[in-house]
Amino acid sequence: MNNIEQFVDELVSAKGFDEKDPEVLAEIKRGVMSRLEDRINAMVLANLPEDSLDDFNKVLDADNEEQMISFVKKYVPDLDEKVAGEMLAFRSAYLG
Repeated sequence: MNNIEQFVDELVSAKGFDEKDPEVLAEIKRGVMSRLEDRINAMVLANLPEDSLDDFNKVLDADNEEQMISFVKKYVPDLDEKVAGEMLAFRSAYLG
């Protein structure tokens, strides 16, 4: 998650928002982070087999990030590349 936070910081800075009031800047970062996470989550759901969704919901209910990542990587072995692709597409749309 730290990489994603750093990515969001860089996006907000590239957009020229780092000069804003700290409270406004924090709100902008929260909004960008939320939109990026939504995009990544949608990609994950689109790549999981339909018959694994019940099990995935159980993993989510357990609220264990390691277990969730392990589960997703089982069904989406190229997860890191797909996340990177979503981040690049988001960057392009956000800065475009």
